[in-house]
Amino acid sequence: MVAPAATPRAVIERLRREIKAVVDAPDMREKLLQSAFEPIADTPAEFSRYLATERVKWGKVVRDAHVKPE
Repeated sequence: MVAPAATPRAVIERLRREIKAVVDAPDMREKLLQSAFEPIADTPAEFSRYLATERVKWGKVVRDAHVKPE
């Protein structure tokens, strides 16, 4: 889940807690796994670090494959 940059910190934290509660529920966790989703409820900082590493990784793939926008 993502939110606009100007979203108040309290709203982000409330969303994180609620999403984590849903993701951690055994029945939901099982449904997510069966649908090939990895149930993760990271903190905003953890998610930001994940996105940063993904940008680097996939940016290299795109450059190495010489992918151009159409």
